Amino acid sequence: TELAAGQGLDGRAARTREPIFLRDADRLAYAALPLVDPDATLIGVLSVQCGENAQPAAAIEHALRAIASEAAVLLARNDASARARERTVRAEALVEAAAEIVALRDPDRIAQALAARATLLCGASAVFVRLLDPVRGRHRLAAPRDGAQWHDAARVALDRRAAGEALRRRTPIEV
Repeated sequence: TELAAGQGLDGRAARTREPIFLRDADRLAYAALPLVDPDATLIGVLSVQCGENAQPAAAIEHALRAIASEAAVLLARNDASARARERTVRAEALVEAAAEIVALRDPDRIAQALAARATLLCGASAVFVRLLDPVRGRHRLAAPRDGAQWHDAARVALDRRAAGEALRRRTPIEV
C-alpha cells in the first residue's frame, strides 16, 4: 500500500526522525521507526503493528530500535551498491555505443545511433541531433528517435529554443 509522504504516524516518524510507540497498557500496540542511514538520510520507516501476545513494551521497543538501525545501514549499503552497478552499466553502454558510432561513416546514421543510445542511456522521451550544414550555415534535424514524438508543437518549440541556445553557447543546456 502506498501512502503520501508525511501521512499518518509513519509520516510523522519520517518528518521528526524520531520513533513513535503506541502502548496499550504495558503492551506495545504499534511502532513507527524511521530508517536513517549513517549520513542521516531518511531511507524509509519500519512500521510494526503488534499482536495481542506481544512481549512487554520496553523489551520490544529496544529490539525494534536495534533492528531499525541495522536495517537502515544495510538498506543504505544496498542502495549505494545498486547506484554503483547502474553507473557501471551506463559506462559500459557508453563505451559500447562509442565503438559502434566510430565505425559509422554516414552522418545521418551516426546521428541516429547517437539518438538511440541517448534514449537508452537517459530514458529520454525525445532526442534531437542537429547537424550543421556548412554550405548553408544552418542546422538541420538529422535524427528524431521516434517520429511520433516529434509532432508535439510545444515540445518541439521548446526543444528548438534549447537546442539553438546550446548551439550558440556550444555547451549542453538543461531544460
